[in-house]
Amino acid sequence: MKFGEDYSRLILRGLADTPGPVKVEIYIDGQYRAKAEFGGNDNCSEDIHVDIPGIHYGTHAIAVKFVNDFSKPPLDRDFYLSALRVTKSPPSEIIPSFTGGTPKGTFGIGRQSNEVTDEMHWRKAENFYGFTGVDEIKQMQDACGRTNNYVVLGQTNDTVEYLMKFGGSYDHLILRVLDAPPAGVQAYIYIDGVYKASKWWYRGDGLIHDVEVEISDIPYGTHAIGVRFMNDDGGGDRNLYLSGLLVSRVGIMKIDSWSEWKSFDREVQGWQRPEFDDSGWRSATLYYYPNPNPDEPTRWICGTETLYMWDFDYTSGEGPNGQNGPDNAWFRHTFYLPVGPSQIVTAQVVLGADDDFDFYVNGTLVFSDWSGQVWGAPYTVDVKPFLVEGKNVFAIHARDSYGFYEWVLFDATIE
Repeated sequence: MKFGEDYSRLILRGLADTPGPVKVEIYIDGQYRAKAEFGGNDNCSEDIHVDIPGIHYGTHAIAVKFVNDFSKPPLDRDFYLSALRVTKSPPSEIIPSFTGGTPKGTFGIGRQSNEVTDEMHWRKAENFYGFTGVDEIKQMQDACGRTNNYVVLGQTNDTVEYLMKFGGSYDHLILRVLDAPPAGVQAYIYIDGVYKASKWWYRGDGLIHDVEVEISDIPYGTHAIGVRFMNDDGGGDRNLYLSGLLVSRVGIMKIDSWSEWKSFDREVQGWQRPEFDDSGWRSATLYYYPNPNPDEPTRWICGTETLYMWDFDYTSGEGPNGQNGPDNAWFRHTFYLPVGPSQIVTAQVVLGADDDFDFYVNGTLVFSDWSGQVWGAPYTVDVKPFLVEGKNVFAIHARDSYGFYEWVLFDATIE
């Protein structure tokens, strides 16, 4: 397609397949350029746009790569693409620094500051650099009862600006937002007053979410990062609630029960170690869909999108029902970290099992509970001290001690 320069916005028309979101990567002439997702989770047609600046105008090969398939029965996430369209990107509007480097004085409960926030440190809602059209910082609870302060952007073009270290290998910007209804919030991101990216969040579930924006080709240094609310329209009262910004090298890595776990029904020597060969293990089963367990996973981990998993041997001739798997199950998940742990802000795992479990990171036992009561209270574990650059392995041994429901829940965030 013809693409580039003024025509740097790519529109993908596809189906927001369930279970969502459907995630894709965009390549221009074979080079990775951006990521996007169909987040509607409603099996309806959806248009999403991706802005990719810095491409010269001409004929380019535009590739769309589906990156989060889940095809184990009975779940089957697919990517349905109807068409691609290239349009003009938003005007390369220059927004001067809102304050000229000087905070505007008292603002709500805010403590405006032109101090530079280093990479890998949250720039909180109340510590911004300047703003236009914003009139409130509000303390709010999300649907899980977590409290934060939020800059409230209530009208189209309301903008808040932060002064932060950004660029070079630190090319991931993370927005911590409250995704309050009505769903479908759009924000434009400006670097030093120049439009660089657009981002949507769709859920409208009343929960805190970290939203990632990748912006390349910015030299490392101190930059003014502006977040501009673009779509105060539609029914209800749509607002942008921003708790803070973070600059990162890795962006957001989510590892949960949706991820590709290997499982087995008996212990093998060295099974928890990174060098162990698990090629002979089968894929872990997510069979609680529809859920025979009367409690959804959110009963244990508020706001989670993960599902119950266990081991099951399909060669037995019957299907899993959540109660006919082995009493003991062993699990492994391998992933790769592009940086060392010193370049990570947080690495947090929330997990639990019905009924008992051991949890290992790279062969080290980091958490264990065999009280038989863990099913009622999944635990939060800081795994950052146990991670390494390159290959890492999470490993779990779980036991269904009472012969009723058998499951493991796992939800990790690394950023």
